[in-house]
Amino acid sequence: MLSSYLVRNAALLDVLDGSMKVCDILVENGIITAIAPDIEFPAEEAIDATGLTVTTGWVDDHAHFYYDAPDNVGVNPERYFLPYGVTYAIDPGTAGADGFDAFRKYVRWNTDLRYKSYLNISRIGVPIFGYDLTDMDNLDVQACKDAFLKHRNELVGLKARITSNMCTDPLKALKTIRALCDELGTHFCVHATRCDLPSEVILSYLKKGDMLTHSFARTGSGILNEDGTVKDCAWEAKKRGVIFDMGHGINSFTFATAQKAMAQGFFLDSISTDLHVSDVNGPVYDLPTTMSKYLCLGASLLDTLRLVTVNPVRNLNLTDKSLRPKVGERADFTAFKVEEGEFSYIDCDKLELIGKQRIVSRFTCVGNKVYTPRLTREENRKIGNAAIEERAAKGK
Repeated sequence: MLSSYLVRNAALLDVLDGSMKVCDILVENGIITAIAPDIEFPAEEAIDATGLTVTTGWVDDHAHFYYDAPDNVGVNPERYFLPYGVTYAIDPGTAGADGFDAFRKYVRWNTDLRYKSYLNISRIGVPIFGYDLTDMDNLDVQACKDAFLKHRNELVGLKARITSNMCTDPLKALKTIRALCDELGTHFCVHATRCDLPSEVILSYLKKGDMLTHSFARTGSGILNEDGTVKDCAWEAKKRGVIFDMGHGINSFTFATAQKAMAQGFFLDSISTDLHVSDVNGPVYDLPTTMSKYLCLGASLLDTLRLVTVNPVRNLNLTDKSLRPKVGERADFTAFKVEEGEFSYIDCDKLELIGKQRIVSRFTCVGNKVYTPRLTREENRKIGNAAIEERAAKGK
């Protein structure tokens, strides 16, 4: 912890209006006390940001960070979120009713990351071994309702994974989550890749403010027709205010789907990693790598930045997340550089895209702490049925 630090010569970019100014930022006891050129102050630490762009801290609106036990899929936000520009995140239902109290006590008291969560409608949440709703008895409506009402100020909604190998009755799950959200006055996020239900049925259950994650996955239940055109139901859902999120993950983002959709003017509403133990060492890595992929698909830098700042804050009503560093508020900003060259990016089909730019996080300021990127990464771990098979092979 630093009693004070001074960030010098920062190119401060306003993600709301696109304006930029070069200035210094002084932080004392975790609070921004000055933003101005050439600040003179005997700070404990002086940080040179010459050549770097500074914005408000980024939001990853789909990332798993319930990580305190061997059977949790999340990764430590102190290692893989805060050092890489992410100061606010949304956990997408890693915990259900059975584990939410344990999740909040461990994460809430052990990180400087600000966050909210979706509550999984499966009472067991997202396990490493197996899946949420392969046993539909895990769909305990009363337990879900009770947990939501107890913690609703920390929640943005409910979550369901209805991929066919994860859920034996996806239609029942959709009907249940829709009814619960209507009753509770909240929204839901649905993971529907490789679901046996058609997109028209899936999207018909989503209203304004609900989210379809993994939107650029290559799947029959996705947003594209077989001929590569965007489905009418996807256009209709976007028009009525459904949020289309990236949710990169291990199997849920392909360059081909992204290129076809974007060429037709169908763009994401938010960029997110779906970071967890099976993709933290590739193909996802972190949020700036994920942002770089979108940038290299043809998006502008400002539009890319807005997908991890303005859009998630407004779409999810994150009233405790500022979109501009302000005097008198807790420090919450990230410094990065856009490097030019030739950079190789890999999607979930293991196909390569050579990009001319990459976004590189240099440091992140949160309160009285400064985080820098890690030098080592954890190895990826298997999850779901693959984890069960691996355990069986080891005789455990």
